[in-house]
Amino acid sequence: MKKLLASLVAAVALSFAVNVATVDVAAAQASTTTAAPSKAEQMKLTAKEKWAKAKAVIAEKSKQAADAAKAAYEKAKAEYAAAQTPEAKAKRSAKWTEAKLKAKEKWAQAKAITAEKSAKLAESAKAEYEKLKAAVAAKTSAPKPADKK
Repeated sequence: MKKLLASLVAAVALSFAVNVATVDVAAAQASTTTAAPSKAEQMKLTAKEKWAKAKAVIAEKSKQAADAAKAAYEKAKAEYAAAQTPEAKAKRSAKWTEAKLKAKEKWAQAKAITAEKSAKLAESAKAEYEKLKAAVAAKTSAPKPADKK
């Protein structure tokens, strides 16, 4: 991607340089009518040469970008093909199974901790109940003082 961007920037810069040279040629041709036809012709040739060089550089950069894109495609294609082998599929399946088992283990551990805390809470509540039951039983079984009239 960087090569593609660099080639596009180079192409724009070279196009700008060629356009400037073309404008210089046109200006020189307009200013020199019959006095120096060789200078105008020379500028035309220089502009054509610059344009040809720019086109060659653009073509080279485009070829490099195309080659880089093709190499990236081939690499991705090879990686995809490697991922489709039975060994790769089995490896992915094993990883998935391992992840599921780890998740189940964590879930079971969380349930065990919750159950343990619930059991402690239930025992605490049962002890509190027994204490209150004993207190009520002690009050009801105590002799009542006789009423004096």
